[in-house]
Amino acid sequence: MKPKPIAYCFEEHDNNSIFLPKDVARLFCPRCGSKLTRDFIDPTFVPTKKTLDLSATLDGFAIASLRCKETFEALKVGGVRFRPISEASKFWLFEVLQVVKYDADRPGTRKEGFCSACNQFVSVIGFKHSNLQGLAALDSDGIYRTDVEFASGHEKAPVFIVGTGLAEKLRSAKLKGTYLDPIYPVDSAPSR
Repeated sequence: MKPKPIAYCFEEHDNNSIFLPKDVARLFCPRCGSKLTRDFIDPTFVPTKKTLDLSATLDGFAIASLRCKETFEALKVGGVRFRPISEASKFWLFEVLQVVKYDADRPGTRKEGFCSACNQFVSVIGFKHSNLQGLAALDSDGIYRTDVEFASGHEKAPVFIVGTGLAEKLRSAKLKGTYLDPIYPVDSAPSR
């Protein structure tokens, strides 16, 4: 019998853009180049690919279109915030507020180059579904982000996780640039 997913990774295509301006030194660690904040908004930012409803910048920020924002509002999804990039922009910074724990010390994930200047690992590589913790307790209509960011340097970003109920609603909404990757119970995951 085929196992049923217990959640989904909610992933977005890259938009081939960089959100943080490289010339603002206070945004990056001077030693390793990792981001020091997610609070800065560049009001001049416009994604290179403007037709995607949800997309990721090359430096790890999720960018939402008006259609994405309206879809999440119509679905009454809690735990997300849409921060306007500028008054003239038709795009928002998409932030997921609820957190799911990820055990980066388990096999399958590698942490490299701890930087004592910013207290981050320069690289966190290898996201494994089996290292997520507490999936059974997630709200079926909820959205979460991992407490660990993956990639290297300024490219690091969390992984978004959605419950099975919200996944079905998002699948029906057909947001451009998004896809859902099923997460199965650890003991019943199909072989890939």
